[in-house]
This record gives sequence, C-alpha cells and structure tokens, in this order.
Amino acid sequence: MDVDTNNNIDRRNITKQFIQLFLLFSIFSLPQISAKVNTSDVGQWGSTEIKSLKFNYLWTVKNFSLYEKDRGISLESPFFDDTVINDPCNWSLLLYPGGRESDKEYLAIYVQYVSGKELSVRAEYKISVLDSSYNEIKTLEDHSIFNKGGLGSGSRKMILREYVLDPVNNVLRDDELAIYVEVAETRMLKGRRIVYFCTNSAYSYNSAVKYTMDQNVGDQVGVNRRCVTKSFVQLCLLLTIISLPQLALSKVDKSKVDQWGSTEVELVKFDYLWIVKNFSLYREKEGEFLKSPLFTSMHNGAYHWNVLLYPRGFFNGDYLTVDLQYVFGSVPTVAAEYKISVLNSTYDEIVNKHDSATFTRDGPAFGFREIVRRDYVMDAANNVLRNDELAIYVEVTEYRTISNPRFVNRN
Repeated sequence: MDVDTNNNIDRRNITKQFIQLFLLFSIFSLPQISAKVNTSDVGQWGSTEIKSLKFNYLWTVKNFSLYEKDRGISLESPFFDDTVINDPCNWSLLLYPGGRESDKEYLAIYVQYVSGKELSVRAEYKISVLDSSYNEIKTLEDHSIFNKGGLGSGSRKMILREYVLDPVNNVLRDDELAIYVEVAETRMLKGRRIVYFCTNSAYSYNSAVKYTMDQNVGDQVGVNRRCVTKSFVQLCLLLTIISLPQLALSKVDKSKVDQWGSTEVELVKFDYLWIVKNFSLYREKEGEFLKSPLFTSMHNGAYHWNVLLYPRGFFNGDYLTVDLQYVFGSVPTVAAEYKISVLNSTYDEIVNKHDSATFTRDGPAFGFREIVRRDYVMDAANNVLRNDELAIYVEVTEYRTISNPRFVNRN
C-alpha cells in the first residue's frame, strides 16, 4: 500500500511537471505580434497634446498691519489665469494674515485653482514673499494636483508675522505686502476625434457574426489597451513635470510680470446703543430671543446689523446671551471685530467682552452665551436696570476688502 501511494505521488509530480513544461513551451511558441499599421485602414484616430503653460502674478496687500493677529480670516486675491484664450483656468492666492488654527504667529499663503473646464490641474508653483524692493525673502516651491474650488496648495507657516511687521526687516513698503507666484501648469489639450467611414464591400454578414462571437475577447483587449494608454499618459505627465525648469528668482522685475492686482483693507468703526424697556416683563423661554432694530455704519455701501438678546439664555437660563448678526449688505461675508457691553443705570459698563469673526449675510450670529447672570441684572441692589430698562452697547469694526481690477501686461 505504501509503494502504491508513492507511485501515485510520483505520477502526479510527473504529470504536474509535464503540464508546466507544456504551458511554458506554449507561451514561447506564441507568434510574435509585429506589424506595420496602414494609416489608410484606421477607422478612428485622435490626438492629445501635453503642454506646459507658464505664467506669473504679483499681488499687493495694502494696509496690511490693520489685520490683527489671531483673527483667523482670509484674504483672496483678484483672479489671474493661464492666458489660454479659449479655455482659461482661473487661479487666485489665499492669504491668512493672522495665521490658521494653531499657527497664529505665521502668515499662511496658498495658491488655488478657482474655475475652468478641467476638474483638476497638475502644476508646479513657486510662492515668494517680497520685501519693499521686490527681493525674495521667503519662497516655497512645490507641485500638486489642484482640484477646482479646493483650498489649493501652499504653506500654513510661510513666514513669521512679527518678522514681516518689524520695520528693521524692510518687508512692508507703505504698509503694503507683496506676494509673487509663478505657475507652470501642465494641461492635456485634446484634439478632435476623426472617424473614417469604411465602404469596403467585403464586409459581410459572416464578418458581422464573427465580430459578435469575438466581442467578449475584444472587450477585454480594449480594457487592457485602455489601462496601458492610461499608464502611458500618466508617465508622460510625470516626465513632463520632472523635466520642467526649476523656478528660481531672486528679484522680481515688475516689467516682466504677466498679471498683477492689489487688495486694500479699510477699517470702518461704529457703535450702537440698544435700550430694552420693561425688561422684567419679557417671558421668553430659554433659547428664545429679542431682535434690536437694524443699524449700520453710516458708510458708503452700508452693511446692516442687529443685536440678539436671549433674556433667559441660549442654553442656560441663569445667564443672559447677547449676539451680533450681519443681516444684509452688498457682500456675502464681512470680517469684523466686536465688543458687547452690558451697562448699569448710569451707563457704566458692568461687563464687556470682545471677539472677532467672519459673518455671513443673514447667517449665524456671534457673541457671548453667558455674558452676565440674570439674577445679578434683576437684583435692584446692583443698580443695573433703570426704570426697568436694560442697556446694551455694541462697538463694531468692519474689515472691508477692496480688490482693484487685475492688470494684464500686453507686452
């Protein structure tokens, strides 16, 4: 029995080796596919061109020092494009003057792909912070795939804010910050597909049947060809990006700048006093609020605001809640600093709190959920209410951004 078992194992091993040898021989004996394509017999053809588009942009931010630290808001430059006349890709720079999140001591700068026909664009870029003589003081070079409408690519720690503001370093010129960007954009320009209509009479029902029988095999071959083509295109794109010349610049020559624009910051300050009469009679429940009349800055293109008072708090009935809301105006968002004070009967502040935020038109309000205890306000000994009137005082500083039109160098 042991001998028979060993014989069976030997037979299986021999059979396995024979099959492997046969398969190996079959592979090597396959005919090599080698032929010359007769272009006159091609049914369809098209072309794709990989092109590198280079352009640059200079952005100046006026009144830069007016942006306070730790504000967490962003400035966006006017748009600039890749100069393709019929199919431009629009770009912009994004600056966080007071940093982002935990990196408040740095300026954060990004370049972003804003709009265009392409959903994504590959590009190499160089962002430079310039001094007052347009010399580079800090640069960032990188490449990325930019998605349309995304944050883009850049650095959240581009340069220390204190270094920029220090007059000894000669970065700001008349309180103006200059940022320069060079972009080498890689685009695939697709040509028109051409279809050749064959009138060969040899095409018959039999060939149509054969096409149907071989369709599954043909589909698989087509999938393989598409995979190979996709890999080839990706390789070409990678080689194109690697072969791009390094973007290096020590001093920006303004005469060679393709496009430039500027953004100016303007501060608009105003205040508002709101008197709430018969305060003790209000029976609003927790989470219910009163609205003040609208007020504005009395400035050109005025933005309209109001104050929200929660007599029994937003979520804690032991406290008053006071919020500020941007109701409507000519812009969708407004960056602002605000200070909210509760006054006593002689209009002295008994409590004040201040903060900053980016307000959205008719959007969420910002303020203080527990600004003062309700029982403190209601206690006559504290002399807060005068003839049952509650006084709330608000000071607002709007940071208005004025973007000047883009200038294009036609030389």
